[in-house]
Amino acid sequence: MVKWEDRLASGPYEARLAHEQVHAIQQKIALASEGKRKKYVLKWIVPICLAMSIAVLAFTLEIKSERVGLLAGGRLTDEQILAQIHKEYRPPERVLLHKHPIGEEGVLTFTNVIDYDRKGMVWELGYLSNNTRQWVSGGDIKIDFLSADEYEKMVAEGSQPVIAHYADKKSGLPVPVVYGVLMNPSVAQVQLSGEQLELQQAVVIDSVHGGYSLWYALLPEHGLTELTIRFADAKGATVQLEKVKTSSL
Repeated sequence: MVKWEDRLASGPYEARLAHEQVHAIQQKIALASEGKRKKYVLKWIVPICLAMSIAVLAFTLEIKSERVGLLAGGRLTDEQILAQIHKEYRPPERVLLHKHPIGEEGVLTFTNVIDYDRKGMVWELGYLSNNTRQWVSGGDIKIDFLSADEYEKMVAEGSQPVIAHYADKKSGLPVPVVYGVLMNPSVAQVQLSGEQLELQQAVVIDSVHGGYSLWYALLPEHGLTELTIRFADAKGATVQLEKVKTSSL
């Protein structure tokens, strides 16, 4: 038995098609066209969806990596910390002198602010928070360069200028901090004491910038109005003793 489709193909279109046959042909053509369209759409949709998934995954991993780095505090590289700082404050450029992790909350930063118009240095305290991923400034100290004569006189007299800054939690830091600079090479220790503050040894970071050293201490949260700063040599002998008001730092 010859099918009507075969008769139509062998033609030459002599057969008269019934209405149902025409409808069947139209359905086959429509289904074939729809199949081609679906294949064409899938051909592009699959790669696009795959690319979007990869992009979202990469972004998520980047955010997680940044968060893990911030949680680790001290594990952040200098470049990563400076990149975070420069998102909020740019210019001026900064050089990282030292970083101190504060648990999983964030990291304290000590930076040298680059100022080519100034004959000296500006050291700035800051805090990079893990929660907000923002950096805030806790204040700075301005350090004038010493001439050769001034330096020799300071060493000969055994003096140490008190160049320091006190920042409380109002500045956005998680804890009060006092920090300063050491210029006299004979000073190896810095001790702090005061009303409501037992004797506390400050952290000393030698030669963070040439012959200049950094000292700092994290203080109790209760308000301090006065500090006694004792500069001592490596053997513990007092080089200089200063009593200062925190409001003047």
